[in-house]
Amino acid sequence: MTLESPAEAVETVKLLSRASELYHVTTFVGYRENQRGQTKRVTITVWDAGPLKPDIRYRVLARDEDGHEALGRPHDRLDAALAVVQWSDLDK
Repeated sequence: MTLESPAEAVETVKLLSRASELYHVTTFVGYRENQRGQTKRVTITVWDAGPLKPDIRYRVLARDEDGHEALGRPHDRLDAALAVVQWSDLDK
């Protein structure tokens, strides 16, 4: 079996595993300067529930090297999910 897209993978794994909720997770790692001028490593995790859950498709969690976390509300578009992340929580 081959899977053509992450959305197809989510639905196939969900069906075969009988999971009630499942996400395709993508992780980005980079560096972010906080309000104090310190550069911190940050890991940004994007959770994608697939197109069959449009209202809550994307969730974003960011965590810096000190363990501070920033979370946003679920959204139907990735850019909107990123825009509502409370990035200032990483500046604490």
